[in-house]
Amino acid sequence: MNVVIDTNVVVSALISNSATRELMRDVNDTLVAPTRLEDEIDAHRDLIGDKSGLDESAVDESFARLFEHVVVVPDADLEPHREPAFDALGTIDPDDVIFLATALAVDGAIWSDDSGFRKQDLVPVVTTSDLIERRQSRVTPPSSSCRLPYAMLSYRPVLDAAPNFRFTRNPGPAMRTLLTHSTRRSDDRSIP
Repeated sequence: MNVVIDTNVVVSALISNSATRELMRDVNDTLVAPTRLEDEIDAHRDLIGDKSGLDESAVDESFARLFEHVVVVPDADLEPHREPAFDALGTIDPDDVIFLATALAVDGAIWSDDSGFRKQDLVPVVTTSDLIERRQSRVTPPSSSCRLPYAMLSYRPVLDAAPNFRFTRNPGPAMRTLLTHSTRRSDDRSIP
């Protein structure tokens, strides 16, 4: 999914080493921003420096590192979407119209903690809390009632048997089935 990041999300990520910054680096979605976001960050540069304790060059470096994970949409691609975006948000917050137009252009959602975006119905809006919750539900460890065969607890035999095996964030269907439906046999040592 394409997710357009709002200025408040980027400012939050630049101010502190927070969940927002970690989400920007780890989110499985494609992060998208209009070219205007850089101008908005420049307008908040002093605030970011004061609250983060970083000097101007450190703020620039942090911004560059964060934007290694962001696709920037040129203004020309937004033109056909400005009018419907303005109709939806122009009276609420004219500064947010560009972000809605970007979401319409990339057929995506908006990541913002600004409640004004929830007053439109053209694209979905996700908050930082929504993304944290989604991420936690994706990586929740198996419950203590899940029993794993002893062989799964030992890495060496598994890796020796399959030298090209790699751990992935999302286990495939076979591994999910094995993790959720493994049974205890008399020759297996299982987690109590």
